[in-house]
Amino acid sequence: MGRRFARPGIALAGGAAKGLAHIGVLKALEEAGIRPACIAGTSAGSLVGGLYAAGLSVAEMERVVSELDGWEFSKLLDVTWAKGSLVAGKAVARFLGELVGDVRIEDLSIPFIAVAVDINSGRGHFFDRGPLVDAIRASISIPGIFEPFAANGSYLVDGGVRLNLPLRALDQFRPTIRIGVGLTGSQWFNAEWTQGEIKRDHGPDKDPDRNLWQRVKDRFSGDRDSADQEEDEDDEPPGLPFLLARTFNTFTAEAERLEVAQTRPHLFINLDVSEIELWEFWRGVEAAELGYSQSQPLIAQFLRDRTIAGRIRRLFSS
Repeated sequence: MGRRFARPGIALAGGAAKGLAHIGVLKALEEAGIRPACIAGTSAGSLVGGLYAAGLSVAEMERVVSELDGWEFSKLLDVTWAKGSLVAGKAVARFLGELVGDVRIEDLSIPFIAVAVDINSGRGHFFDRGPLVDAIRASISIPGIFEPFAANGSYLVDGGVRLNLPLRALDQFRPTIRIGVGLTGSQWFNAEWTQGEIKRDHGPDKDPDRNLWQRVKDRFSGDRDSADQEEDEDDEPPGLPFLLARTFNTFTAEAERLEVAQTRPHLFINLDVSEIELWEFWRGVEAAELGYSQSQPLIAQFLRDRTIAGRIRRLFSS
């Protein structure tokens, strides 16, 4: 329990490998004297938050991610032939079981909620009871990547489909202080909307008058100089990995922005982890360091502001 607040609650957002930055935030909170009294997590947030609630220390989680290099991570990708999915998720569940055993959520030292969504009905689930590993496995089931988790008479997928930053899930715990940790703080995202005319771009591969055959000939022609090749490469449309990552980041950034506006947490830490790609789980140490370095000054400022506000209240109440 934190020495500064009676019941601080923390909501940890999803973000695949980016979510390992939550480890660093928990470390910074502990150093500031804030130990969460309750935790809600979505996807990667449920992974880190669930392990922490189960008693794994920050140091233990740092050790786990430091040992998770590319080769070790590949062992967790048990390819499946299930329709619509790439990874079965059984290897991940075994890995989590080795860390926490068969503990149930209601028996954790810190009250915890994992967020998942019923893909058949769209109903959201706040899991506060049952096997912890099952709840985490359901919460991290990114559609199209992890096989949906069969439970509760349906199929459950990643909670980020509806609630990537589960601040409202903390309500049942009635925390005195609510802290949200997002993963969409990168500078590229622009939340504004503009109105105006659409004007088509005409580059080497965007000219509507050039047919497919001509573009293929230009692409593989040996007569083009390097300067022309570099210019064309700059004009290439985004590739699939970039499109998928930016699509995920954009809709989660918008969803988190709305959730923060509606729930108004006392502290919102929005991390810029744009240099970590969604699939780069072997960069967990870097992600945790980013979470630590970025959250430290925000937590310190929050505590200073609370101290000043408390002094002012005491001054006027005396």
